[in-house]
Amino acid sequence: MIVHHSDLSGTGQVEPYVILACNDSSIKVIDDSGRLLSQCVLDAAPTCITLVQEAAEAQRPTILLFGLQNGNIGAVELQADELIVLWELDASYEGPKAPVSHIKVAQLKDNQPPSCILVREDSTIEIYKFMPRQG
Repeated sequence: MIVHHSDLSGTGQVEPYVILACNDSSIKVIDDSGRLLSQCVLDAAPTCITLVQEAAEAQRPTILLFGLQNGNIGAVELQADELIVLWELDASYEGPKAPVSHIKVAQLKDNQPPSCILVREDSTIEIYKFMPRQG
């Protein structure tokens, strides 16, 4: 669960929202009264979620990374009335993978883009580098 403060409605008012990783293979966003604002359905149950960037920080959309029970990882864009799945990495291309237990974004070296660090339930640690967009 993540508590996120944002102007998702576009009214100029920053409000708290709760982002939930649910066992029904979905990520849901609810407001402070418990009203469902948006959701997306994934290939498996999400086991962890983390914010990559806040919209206010970079004048860009809020991006959320997720790890799944089937070992996959992916990203969604958080918008006012929907969650848009941007990508999902199929981890099974190298054989079966353990579920993702933790995912974090951190800048490991100065002057380099942040990395995605994930830990699997079998204690495997994987580091992925974000590549800057060209053009």
